[in-house]
Amino acid sequence: MMTCFIKALQKSSKTTGISLSPTIGLDVRPRSQLGSLGFGFMVFGQKIICLKTKISEEDFTWTALRSTGISEVYHLPSLPLTKPRDEVKPLTTS
Repeated sequence: MMTCFIKALQKSSKTTGISLSPTIGLDVRPRSQLGSLGFGFMVFGQKIICLKTKISEEDFTWTALRSTGISEVYHLPSLPLTKPRDEVKPLTTS
């Protein structure tokens, strides 16, 4: 399913002329690279949250969301951050 989506996204990019954002692979990366990742949106249940720090009315994403019937998006400007390694505690299960 993921491969089909990626191929469709590439085809759409060529058709529309809208360039794709740089992507990363599934390889393990240090947490220091977290700031270079872009998280534009988050889905929480039925809610869509825009995490972008700067939004523009010209962003084609709004047209795409509206065309699917979405009329409400929450704006929560966010930046990725990391905790120092000595503050990271392993998860335990009870």
